[in-house]
Amino acid sequence: MRLDLFKDLWLERRRRVALWCGIVVGWCGAAALFYPLLVDEAFVDRLADWFNPLLESQQAYWLLVLAVFGLPVIGGVFAFWEGGRLFKGRAVRHSIAFLLAYPLPRWQVYLSRLVYLLSACFLLTVVGLLSGSGAILLTGSQLPFGYWGFLPGLFLLIVLFGEVGILLGVLSQSFWLDRLVGVILLILLYLPYGLDSSDSTVRYSPLFYMLGELPLPGTIEVGNLLGLGLLCVAGGLLGGFAFERLELE
Repeated sequence: MRLDLFKDLWLERRRRVALWCGIVVGWCGAAALFYPLLVDEAFVDRLADWFNPLLESQQAYWLLVLAVFGLPVIGGVFAFWEGGRLFKGRAVRHSIAFLLAYPLPRWQVYLSRLVYLLSACFLLTVVGLLSGSGAILLTGSQLPFGYWGFLPGLFLLIVLFGEVGILLGVLSQSFWLDRLVGVILLILLYLPYGLDSSDSTVRYSPLFYMLGELPLPGTIEVGNLLGLGLLCVAGGLLGGFAFERLELE
């Protein structure tokens, strides 16, 4: 991988990454602001029952606004959108064609963009958990046991969304297809829990492999992380395989 290609991507897209990090921080700040109003609401307990009925209301609240809805959705939307825009669009395709005219091996161009996406996803994940920690402490609560254990699974989940975006960006120029696949991914993320979180169908949700059997308190199973990791490896390889066969003008 050419380091200068990676640096150029960061210089070009750093404001976009900063904007999404700001959105994550804003979400955590809003969660802290509304904490006194929502923490004891019945709907929070009902939602938490889908994921872990043993949680207290404070733990359930933070589980929902951070690990279940906030960070997976915000991070997933960013990664999915950014992954597609790394390879989609006339200007982007012309830029890639210009790089390959040097000539540069295709794998270097692809890998530099993939590593940029991985680093951006990791930064967003860390910013989210750090700002979430600050929001929890600001409300006078203690960090739930196992809170930082969400880091590897959350990062892999966000990367998986990004790799799906890359694959779509390489294979299709249709922005409507992006929207359709994005909706399907969100349904896949939450519908199995809505059907019955104790049923085997919950294992069809990638969120399950990030949260584990009983999130907060509890431990994340290594096998679950391995499953997410293997999906990310497969997604990265599929994206590279498709990019190798991409016809550029």
